[in-house]
Amino acid sequence: MNIKKSLTFIATALLFLLGPVIGICSGRTAIDTLIITGGGEYPIHSYTGYYADSIGLPVKSIIAKADSGLFTPMRGKPLNAGFTNNYYWTKTCLHNTSSKPVRLMWLFMNPAINEVELIKVQGDSITSLGKSGDRYPFWHRPYYFNLVTYPITLQPGERADFYTYLDKKGENFKAAFRLAEEDTFALFAFREYFVIGMLIGTMVLVMLFNIFLLFSIKDNVHGWYSLYVVAAILMMLAFEEMDFQFIYPNFPQLCDLSRLTTCGLSLFMMIIVMRKFYSLSRTNSRLYSWVVFMQWFTLLYTLSNILVYKFFPSFGLKKIYLSGFSIMTISSILTIVLTSIEKVRQGFKPAYFYLFALSFIFFWGYCVPYKSVWFYFYV
Repeated sequence: MNIKKSLTFIATALLFLLGPVIGICSGRTAIDTLIITGGGEYPIHSYTGYYADSIGLPVKSIIAKADSGLFTPMRGKPLNAGFTNNYYWTKTCLHNTSSKPVRLMWLFMNPAINEVELIKVQGDSITSLGKSGDRYPFWHRPYYFNLVTYPITLQPGERADFYTYLDKKGENFKAAFRLAEEDTFALFAFREYFVIGMLIGTMVLVMLFNIFLLFSIKDNVHGWYSLYVVAAILMMLAFEEMDFQFIYPNFPQLCDLSRLTTCGLSLFMMIIVMRKFYSLSRTNSRLYSWVVFMQWFTLLYTLSNILVYKFFPSFGLKKIYLSGFSIMTISSILTIVLTSIEKVRQGFKPAYFYLFALSFIFFWGYCVPYKSVWFYFYV
């Protein structure tokens, strides 16, 4: 009898000790409140949970699911859903413990979000702070910035739950947030525009210099390079949604087409510039036929996004198309790199400089977090 009681006590103790572990492993742990103290930027990902919604539930149903503990903590990391057929909701509880009102800026770091809504919940009060995203004209945004940004003001001692509705259904979806006070946000916004402005200014100068060389030394490689720089500028603007902000703010239907088209055209122009720079021909390159094939395949595949996104926008077709776009992008870059290596092995010294320049382009365009092609399409 004593042995049975001992075993019961041990089993009970193990369940008590393992309970938190089981809760953590299941991902259904409680989400802590983010304390707003009145200074700087806040680690919002550590205090946010998310829920995948397959049918498009109303906000009251979502609140009930959050109250039932069905939201999964993000654990300090951005939400990465891959290619998804769901809507997503997030919940964050904010508590202003300072003695003065605090104005916060809530940023959605993925410019390519289709639709987003921020909802403030206090008791039975449910208040939408507005819908935004690239399905709406740019002037519809709650704050005039290239990233969707919501201003929030919390009064002294105020506590509220904030729910975000995120729709990127039928596409690759990764969401990252920033929550900062207005002064910190202002510095971030200044740097955002300043860096992009400096890059574009430098690229414009490079383009003008190449146009000068085109007319001075009559080498058409400089003309093609100038066109490549134009394509690269348009791609940079598209991935930051600054083209949406400054070029076509009343035509949100162009956003998806712009990102895909400018990315593909940049790759197309890179291949042409490489061919001209190396004076590529059948007699001096074993890769010549493949390079020509990739050049025209990249252009045609890129332009076909108009058919996929505007005439046959099904979930399955988009998934296949974007997977193919990933393969096309990697293949185009590998083609350029392998051809350059071939030229290096043939003793063409300028190929070293070309490879060196490519490394910087690849690093900025494809590797820098939140500024990369991979972030919007493939991650």
